[in-house]
Amino acid sequence: DLLNLHIDFDNSSRAKNYYNWDKLNVGDFFYNIDLNSAYWQVAHKLGYLSDKMYESYIDLDEYKMVKRLCVSFLARTNKRKYHNEHKSFEIKCNTESLQQIYRNIRYYLYNVVAEAVDSTDEWIEYNIDGVTVLNTDVDKIQKYFDDNNWKYKITECRKLSDVEYLYGNKSRRFRNR
Repeated sequence: DLLNLHIDFDNSSRAKNYYNWDKLNVGDFFYNIDLNSAYWQVAHKLGYLSDKMYESYIDLDEYKMVKRLCVSFLARTNKRKYHNEHKSFEIKCNTESLQQIYRNIRYYLYNVVAEAVDSTDEWIEYNIDGVTVLNTDVDKIQKYFDDNNWKYKITECRKLSDVEYLYGNKSRRFRNR
């Protein structure tokens, strides 16, 4: 049945809440709650990864990029050009089922983040695998992720100016001037 699974998503996978950003004073703290190896977790929850495969790599940070590539390569086309002295031709494999698996993983993740955002009015931004909220609502997002058995990390952020903030120890832009 995994080949027939079709998950829909008809919203945005990322957004910024300028109203809540502007409520923050320079120096105020806020928090990003980000799912660990999000695609890998979703692939497991949907049944595309066995428990053994999932458990073998989920907590190994050195495989972070490899885990992401395992999922993102599902979206690639697979074709090969051949040439001989008389003609050249291309063979293109039908990868529709792999591309549907990729969409299912992405859309499931987008829906999870959208549900987390729906649990609070105090969000600052969200993206594919995380939600940034005012300090008053960190517990709401944590509860949502905990209740649904998601592994995540929390990064402390601090507003530096009207356009920049500190994410851990890295400076990031929130908006253009």
